[in-house]
Amino acid sequence: MMEYDLTPEQREIVDAPADARIVVSAGPGTGKTTVLVERLKKLVKRDKLAPGNDLLVLSFSRAAVREIKNRLQSESGYLDYIDVRTFDSFASILLDEIGININEMKDWDYDDFINAAAFRVLPILTNSPLEDDCMYGIKHVLID
Repeated sequence: MMEYDLTPEQREIVDAPADARIVVSAGPGTGKTTVLVERLKKLVKRDKLAPGNDLLVLSFSRAAVREIKNRLQSESGYLDYIDVRTFDSFASILLDEIGININEMKDWDYDDFINAAAFRVLPILTNSPLEDDCMYGIKHVLID
């Protein structure tokens, strides 16, 4: 596995407990994606989260998804099972799984589409009572 020289602030994020809710706000080229990949490695190795089941990485662009997938594949075979998707890709799968007819959404714009999925996921993420089958048992969501 590739080792990165992380700043103390980056190391703190990577080493935070699995149940920590962390928001990283930084400009381009500051190492956010590197920190995300290192955090994923830590969650799998230290916290025993399953790459294929427990983890989901969401991003806004296909280019970012490709970059994250490339980094995960270059690290080790087990990390390339982590689900990395764009928000709209995840939204389409989620809405399909819960029985929303895609044909009814043809007039929706991007925001409508994402909001519909978020509306259904938000109660799950806030531990509100709602059947969470649509989240497939995901325990940790990271956003890049």
